[in-house]
Amino acid sequence: MTEEHKVDDKVSGSGAAPRKPTRDVWTTVTKAHRLDPATGRRRSVRIAIVRWRRPDGGVTERRFDDPLEAEVFAKQRTGELRTSNIRARGGTVLFSEWMDTYLSARCTEYVRWKRGEIRSLDGSDYAGLMKVAGDAFIRLVGDRPLEEYVATDFERYRSLLATEPVARGRLRRPATIESYMQRIRTFIRAAEAEGLLVRRIPIQVKQVVYEKPVISHEEIDAIFKAAETWPPASFKGKGTGPGRIRPILMTLYYTMLRRGELIHLTWNDIRRQDRQIVEIAVQPKEWDENGVRRRWQPKDRETRTVPVHPRLAEVLDALSRNRANRTWVFTDGTDNRWTESGLASLMRHFGEAHGFSLGFHIWRRTGLTHLHDAAAPVKDIQAIAGHSSITTTMKYVRSTAKGQQETIRRLR
Repeated sequence: MTEEHKVDDKVSGSGAAPRKPTRDVWTTVTKAHRLDPATGRRRSVRIAIVRWRRPDGGVTERRFDDPLEAEVFAKQRTGELRTSNIRARGGTVLFSEWMDTYLSARCTEYVRWKRGEIRSLDGSDYAGLMKVAGDAFIRLVGDRPLEEYVATDFERYRSLLATEPVARGRLRRPATIESYMQRIRTFIRAAEAEGLLVRRIPIQVKQVVYEKPVISHEEIDAIFKAAETWPPASFKGKGTGPGRIRPILMTLYYTMLRRGELIHLTWNDIRRQDRQIVEIAVQPKEWDENGVRRRWQPKDRETRTVPVHPRLAEVLDALSRNRANRTWVFTDGTDNRWTESGLASLMRHFGEAHGFSLGFHIWRRTGLTHLHDAAAPVKDIQAIAGHSSITTTMKYVRSTAKGQQETIRRLR
């Protein structure tokens, strides 16, 4: 249930004037008394109040029974107000201003970063990736009004990305450059949709075919074997006992989960039938962390279930018997949820110790390729991967020598 009304003089029901806001839209969580139809008594409930400034200087509020619904509404209202303010300014809108407006209206983490609630943006989430591309565009091409950009500016951005050295003097891969171009095109197309650009700017994004390697079956067996006794006692990383990384690697391979899906896996997501682990649910979740309410959503907010391979079910079952009261399936040495950077560092140390080049995505790519080589229906592979399009699924599939030989043998 939502209620919306003007509160120019005072906040309805509180007898107090609304506080002076430092933002155009702000949210307050408070208590209210509601009549319980079942008992006929009044009970205290938590509600969220979203307030925003109107063009005439007054304030309007809307009340929500669900704080999460209020959060979504506040983000939408923020974007609408900022866009209307920018539109009123016409052609004086800078690219940096539009990037800030776009991310503020869509990304909670970006808003929290601006408020100083988190130190930095995660370079792997949407807000972090979009901001990296936008900052590079401002640095290489310049921060100018949106109307001043022409098609040659974006081609120059592509060429400068290709020649600018990054970490350890390396150059960006073609696929990375095109992903930057895609993000900049997203900013520009959104500005066009809001009426901030009267003409359409052609921005070409080239299709780059990924040719990253996959792990062979023999290498997978060797990796799982080496993971049984690693790390050694001399390892000074984030305290984990020997064999703690093996269930993680096996889960990555047999479920093809994304990195965020893996580290946010809880024991409530592990589903059993007749006491046997049969599937893993990828679904949204909320939890309290250091006194702060956290929320995580799968990519594209799409939930799915992934069947569990018998070998993985055996490993997870053994892991569950020693879980104590832990919520998360995979935890670090302090029994806290793994962070992406912490788990990536552990995998890198393991790979360097045994001569493997390992990352999160290579396991997903390998699993999908092996399913394809085993003649699994593409629709089933797509469902397991959680892709909305078969085209996306086929981008992960790699051609192998064995697969080509099997294909030739099918000729009569």
